[in-house]
Amino acid sequence: MDLIVRAFIPPPPLITNCASYIKANLPNLENVMRIRNAKVIDFPYEKFRCTSEEFLVHHDLNEIENLITFKSTSNFEFNESNGFIYEINLGKIEVGNHNTNFKRTNSKVPIKIFDIIESELNHHDIEVIDKSAKQLLIKTKRKLGNLATTSLIEETSVSSFWPEDDESKEFRKIYNHIVMAMHQYSSDESHINSIWIEEVSAGALPPKKEISIIDILREPSLNNNWELWFKKLHEIDSLIDQKNKTFNDIYLTTTDKILLLNKPRGISKLFKKDWVKVWNQIK
Repeated sequence: MDLIVRAFIPPPPLITNCASYIKANLPNLENVMRIRNAKVIDFPYEKFRCTSEEFLVHHDLNEIENLITFKSTSNFEFNESNGFIYEINLGKIEVGNHNTNFKRTNSKVPIKIFDIIESELNHHDIEVIDKSAKQLLIKTKRKLGNLATTSLIEETSVSSFWPEDDESKEFRKIYNHIVMAMHQYSSDESHINSIWIEEVSAGALPPKKEISIIDILREPSLNNNWELWFKKLHEIDSLIDQKNKTFNDIYLTTTDKILLLNKPRGISKLFKKDWVKVWNQIK
């Protein structure tokens, strides 16, 4: 089994402080990083339009250079010639610092908002095929473009991946009509004022192998709450102590970087690793 720890790599200004904090306060994490081989890998999220951990769940690292597009998992069997499946995630959008930022909701979506969205989708002859408390699955007759995943939009911005090409005309029309309709509904209580749409890949790949994901750092990272982020490292330190021997490769990630920690083999097991030197390469 492999392990992915999401949002483990902080912004460059905190890299040095993080290494010092791990050495001083997190003995289990420090030990894991000291005994394993460490390697920093740049992840081209602009190319794949997904986050590094979304890629790792379905692909091996050696596929980064060879793959043209990213395929995620799908629970739906369908013929692409009969339509395309998309997921509509609902959340809050904020404008600031020349960027438009989106964060999906953690709360149940009011039925009224779902009704508004479904009404707009009906006008565009789009079928709703499934609905949960927080999202919709739809089927369209036309491809909406090469869209970024919702997780990547959250970690970067809508501005960074807003599609402007001809293939995305239908996406822009649907998106704008839905958001305009939502603004007519008072959503102050729910704090839901926008959406993001991502494709659920036809013929998608299943997870490449059994993977455990630790996700507790992502929320404070998205909120720039680094005090809480550092506190959460102690929870990871406890988990690593319990499970280190069960993991093959460990991936410490951020949107565009992966720190790979793999088990040493042969004579390399005898040598301590200078993980801080490798860690500082992340800058």
